[in-house]
Amino acid sequence: MNGHTEGSEVRELVDKQAIADLVRRYATAVDSGDGAKLKSIFHPSAKIALLEERARDEFCDNVITMGKTIKTQHYLMNTVSDIKGNSAVSGSYFVAYHLIPAGCDDPTCVAIFKRHEIDMDVTIGGSYLDRLIKTSSGWQIVDRQICMTWKQFVPTAYSPEPSWLSNFKQ
Repeated sequence: MNGHTEGSEVRELVDKQAIADLVRRYATAVDSGDGAKLKSIFHPSAKIALLEERARDEFCDNVITMGKTIKTQHYLMNTVSDIKGNSAVSGSYFVAYHLIPAGCDDPTCVAIFKRHEIDMDVTIGGSYLDRLIKTSSGWQIVDRQICMTWKQFVPTAYSPEPSWLSNFKQ
């Protein structure tokens, strides 16, 4: 069995699932604006690179602040992890939708999306390249490279909320 025992193979599968869940929790934390959950995904000493490298707290605070202005929805796929003991490297593809309001002045928003005079739908495709460690509280990302492969900008074409939807808001 290639030097693996059944127990080590099960442990590797459990770890791979935990890492995939961690990556998905990142998307959920960003989309919901949950700063505490977002910070818990990263080790306190983590570095995250998107345009420039930032420390965990600065990166997370910027994402949460930007999220108060724009709306997002992230999709993750094809997560592949290589685990060696209590460390791992992982890669995932993402497609992220962003609704950017006209005149958005948030510095991170302007750096990524530019400033527009009309509402814009921006879809970005790319990958997350992560280095992780297993801590007493589970897997955490210690280094993340966010690689944007493509962007698509389209003027927003949304309609007012349908009246029947108010029945579900309580």
